[in-house]
Amino acid sequence: MFTIVEYSAVTYYFYQILRNTTVRQIVPVISLLFVGYCIYDLISSKFSHFDSIPVAIEAILIIGFCIIVLFEKIKRTDTLFIYSTSDFWIAVSFLIYFAGTFFLYIYAQNYMNNEKFLNNYNLINSSFVTLRNILIAIAFLIKPKTETYPIIPSK
Repeated sequence: MFTIVEYSAVTYYFYQILRNTTVRQIVPVISLLFVGYCIYDLISSKFSHFDSIPVAIEAILIIGFCIIVLFEKIKRTDTLFIYSTSDFWIAVSFLIYFAGTFFLYIYAQNYMNNEKFLNNYNLINSSFVTLRNILIAIAFLIKPKTETYPIIPSK
């Protein structure tokens, strides 16, 4: 269930900042298919295991959205330095987080009973969560750019 909520929140944010109309039309379709699969997996497993496959699919989708957002940021010329925008830092934070925990979540379903794996899992997951949160905090600290227009004296 957490996978659906997390995916929906992150995807909604990226959907709001996407400019490409083709991608904006594809995102809801992909999201509905993904949420449908997550619900099917949740019901078929009877809530009995870690949902490795849906989390892996979520990671792939969000990494793809991050790459698309960063690519759009690079193509646009309204900002000289893309790292001066909060959207950049949020996209980078999720890119690093999901790329860093991708294989960890895939292995989690089979090795959650192994104590050594569980210790490594907690260390790696906590490290990437902390890094993600630091990068999101940086995004919140960046001032939004306001448009200023020169005052033209009247004649």
